[in-house]
Amino acid sequence: MVVALAAGAAGLGILTGPPAPAAEVAEVAWRHPVQAVFGGRPVDLPVELRSPAAFQGRLFWRLTAGGRVLASQSQAVSAAKPGAQLVVIKMELPPVRAEVGLAVTAEAWLEAEGTGRHAIAQGKLWVLGDNPFPALQLPELPLWDLDNRLTPGLEQAGVKCRAWLPDAAGAPDTLILVGPGISPEAQAGEVDRLLRTVVAGGTVIWVSPGAGRLPLPQGGDGKPLLPSRLWFQSTAVMAELDKRLGVAWSGALPIELAPVEFPAALCDVRDRPAAADPAAPALVWLEARWPGGGRLILCTLPLAEAWNAGPAARYLLAAMLQPAPAAPRPETNPN
Repeated sequence: MVVALAAGAAGLGILTGPPAPAAEVAEVAWRHPVQAVFGGRPVDLPVELRSPAAFQGRLFWRLTAGGRVLASQSQAVSAAKPGAQLVVIKMELPPVRAEVGLAVTAEAWLEAEGTGRHAIAQGKLWVLGDNPFPALQLPELPLWDLDNRLTPGLEQAGVKCRAWLPDAAGAPDTLILVGPGISPEAQAGEVDRLLRTVVAGGTVIWVSPGAGRLPLPQGGDGKPLLPSRLWFQSTAVMAELDKRLGVAWSGALPIELAPVEFPAALCDVRDRPAAADPAAPALVWLEARWPGGGRLILCTLPLAEAWNAGPAARYLLAAMLQPAPAAPRPETNPN
């Protein structure tokens, strides 16, 4: 059950029979203990209520930053039978500059007459600006975006892009961004050029690839060139790249990665089964490095589709476009 409440909205549910006080039987928790939201825009803050019995009471919530209360409210809540319900608090937080952000403490609790306050559930909100890219001071960015799904958002953010041409003359590109839906098998020739860029010391960042097997680059002798470091990661990589984003991805995970045994390929990119539990871990990130400094990042999260849903997509891509960290994350052996 999902109930959407604006600040100051009326209570929920119609009860029959004598329900127990909320503070005795119900638990409250923020669905996303750490959540990034846009400042100056309407946002949804989901709170989960769970109870083994019917209950009634009031849900209180409060947002504070720097010792100052930004917003607070309460609503009557109730349930006629055991189970869980989702209360979505709708509100708007103040605008902020992207380079600053605002750390907000979110608190929620239940109260019922005669029982006092139930345990407080705490969460963290990061209120972020719309555009993290100016701080990167990016040069013109070579972009291979066949379906034009990533280009509009980047251009709106002021990122100068030019179409990447695999057979272009002149100095090779040292940083290439690859857009959504491009299959490593269907565009094998272009992918070979990308892999040669990596082996030569460049960086390729590939977001939301299409399904297919990603090969290893080939050396001059025709033998596969193995990466010196390779690691896979779940959505936990979000917090590693930017702690403000938490470890949860709020949308669907349509594509996942699967390690394969060397030297058959680097990895498999495959459609995630429709019956897969959305909460189950999935490998969504691969980072490989080769001798000479070359780096390939493969991220299956649907960033283009989530561009306007919240800050996560923009800030993840901005983190990927930053120079490689001096201390790489622990290596993961796929075999």
